[in-house]
Amino acid sequence: MGLCGASGVGIAGFGFVALWNLWTELLSQFRRAKVGHLLASLPLALLGLVGGLGALVLAGWLTEKFAAVPARLYGVLFWILLTAMFYFLWKGRSHAALLIRLILLVLFSAIILVSVVLALWWASSLTAYLLVLFLSAIGAINTLFYAVFVRDIALAANNLVYEIDGAWFSTLEEFFAEFYRVVTPQWNPPFPNLDGLNDVLRGGFGTPEEGFTIQWKNHEISSQRLGYPETIRQLELRLARCHPTNRARVSQDLEQARAKEGPTVFEWLTEIIRDHGPGGRESEDGVHLLLD
Repeated sequence: MGLCGASGVGIAGFGFVALWNLWTELLSQFRRAKVGHLLASLPLALLGLVGGLGALVLAGWLTEKFAAVPARLYGVLFWILLTAMFYFLWKGRSHAALLIRLILLVLFSAIILVSVVLALWWASSLTAYLLVLFLSAIGAINTLFYAVFVRDIALAANNLVYEIDGAWFSTLEEFFAEFYRVVTPQWNPPFPNLDGLNDVLRGGFGTPEEGFTIQWKNHEISSQRLGYPETIRQLELRLARCHPTNRARVSQDLEQARAKEGPTVFEWLTEIIRDHGPGGRESEDGVHLLLD
């Protein structure tokens, strides 16, 4: 019984980690959404929930209406319908889909928590408290192992990889053109800049919500081409169009670049990308940088 209980609690720990990851991803999506758009999409989200529930009720009614059809076929069709609904819900980029995911996740979380509490209460009523404590420890260790050692490896292995080649660009403007061509071909910003790059790395422009990997081939070429000469050119352009209150700071950066001090354009870009990955200030975006 102890072995079965430990296995059950271990599986429950795995489920809690999955639930935690879902909440982490959902909250990161909500941080990018605008409150006004969410409120305006609430009626559409409720309509979508009613429509999904209606589709399931209709499937049950058809099962009784056409009893001659084999039950196995109905089972296959039901799971296809359910899978399709959740697939399109997960892939949905609208604010209404985001609200539906929130409502469903709240319901699922409540059901799971109540089930776990009842299971622990039932186990403690039949066995010693020490055994319940032991099983809980097994579940906690399982959860910690999966969260720390397994999930990061799995995400890194399954992330979508965007490949940019340093041999194809020589300036910051050409980098932006190549980056957007590879990563967001459906979105071509009229004024590409570092702020726009930050926005794309945060997600919401067709990139995977769970994060992705940028593989920078021939980065040594980029390190040379986007070195101090290009940095000086960019800072001179910035100085010509910046606000008067920023001129002193930009002039200081320009003097440092002329003295071959301070970060280069290549280092600007790599620092921004790494800021959205492991150890960065916006690590929840899950962006990995590989320099080849």
